[in-house]
Amino acid sequence: MPLFWIAFRLFLYPAEPSDTWKILYNEGAQALEQGEPREAAAHFERALALDRNNPKILHGLLIAELACGRTGPALQSGQKLLRILRTQPDFNLSMAAGGAFARHTQFAEAVEFFKLAQAHAPPTINGRSSGNYFDTLLAGLFAQMKQDHEAVAALKRLVRSEPGEPSHYYQLGLIEIKNADFEDAYKMLQHALERFPSSFEIRLAYALACYFTGRNDLAERSYRQLIEIRPDSGQPYFALGNFYADTGRDTDAVQAFAQATRLEPNNYLNQYMYGVELIRTEKISPAASALRKAVKLNPKHADSYYWLGKIYLLEDRRDLALKAFETAVQLEPKHIGAYYQLALLYKRGGQIDKARAASQKRMELTQALHGGIVAERMAPVQDNK
Repeated sequence: MPLFWIAFRLFLYPAEPSDTWKILYNEGAQALEQGEPREAAAHFERALALDRNNPKILHGLLIAELACGRTGPALQSGQKLLRILRTQPDFNLSMAAGGAFARHTQFAEAVEFFKLAQAHAPPTINGRSSGNYFDTLLAGLFAQMKQDHEAVAALKRLVRSEPGEPSHYYQLGLIEIKNADFEDAYKMLQHALERFPSSFEIRLAYALACYFTGRNDLAERSYRQLIEIRPDSGQPYFALGNFYADTGRDTDAVQAFAQATRLEPNNYLNQYMYGVELIRTEKISPAASALRKAVKLNPKHADSYYWLGKIYLLEDRRDLALKAFETAVQLEPKHIGAYYQLALLYKRGGQIDKARAASQKRMELTQALHGGIVAERMAPVQDNK
């Protein structure tokens, strides 16, 4: 639900100050159900501004940030949540947060949450003693962390033995970013750029490191320098568009993706992201055109059908919307947002059994992907009419 609708509803039916955060939290949970984590993050941020030490809000925010690919902010939210849970233990919340970080390959953060959960675990988990359960769980995470550390060590040896090969720096930067070693990646890639100032790959990795360390001005400058290196390629415009989208600069993102589509019109991802950002700037007709091109270029891209379905709903073309969402789940059986829309459309069409099945599937996926964030939703707030 757009934020202006929340403001309008609060204006009509003002909630008690202590309850306002619950409304925003619930809207964030609903946005996650709909497969729109960026919108969810905005709701959770507004809720957190009203109740800064609420562990459930922080959990919702880090879930949404991870789903958006905003690893740096998610790690910051995770550290805040850890501090709170150390004084206010919550086994289920610790497990959910650890699972979220593990699914997004942030294993060190996952270990911290799981160790905290272990300290407050029930005697048995899934029919096993909690000790055995956590021994197995942590052993798997430590093994993965060891592999990542060994990969970093191997790449560092390559950098030392073959300092004239830029690809080693690029690969090392990427894996350090993956491991959330953002500051180390930034410093290493900054040094690499001094050696290879015209390397497209190193500058691309450097731009990512700048973004993940909060150096957005440097990141934007680096993305624009990528355009100077390859002015006839759509790739740097696509990267710049993603940067603008991630930082909420939707109008700038539209312009960048538009240029990417002009340079590489047969790249379905260019058309897809162009269409999504056009929707976010409320340019529905050109958005539909871009998404139809994306579908034509790649008929197996589920998200293109999903966003087309959203457009058809805006146009009150329910039959086409239903078909688009059904295609989306056929192509991507774990598409939470499409199942959410299907449940609503089936119910409106009187197909109650299908509506129940779609709703059940959505809840199962939400539980698996978001650690029960929707199941843990706050009790409904009564409107003061």
